[in-house]
Amino acid sequence: MLFRSGRIFDACFSASSSSIVRGSSASYARLGLHFYDFGRSSGRSSSWCAAQNDKTPWHQVDFGRLVQVWRMALQGDPNGNRYVTSFSLSYSYDRLEFKEYRVDNVIKV
Repeated sequence: MLFRSGRIFDACFSASSSSIVRGSSASYARLGLHFYDFGRSSGRSSSWCAAQNDKTPWHQVDFGRLVQVWRMALQGDPNGNRYVTSFSLSYSYDRLEFKEYRVDNVIKV
């Protein structure tokens, strides 16, 4: 629930690109995030979407320390027909070299 609660700051999110659509920056990858206008929910949801011409999109969250991730949830863009059909998970101990998550030496997709 760290993403939803906001305990991970916007600056911890980065991405290869972002769609030009409003509400598509890397920090909008939080599950169930809504736009707020003048302190009240506008009823519109947000999501992160890579730019349409991004052939190798990636999204990254820097937790700032070593954490164990137990679950991951994905949702499509509720404002359009954009959603993830497959993905792989990578991790890093030093923020420079990334390793793909594997089970029995097979990359999980």
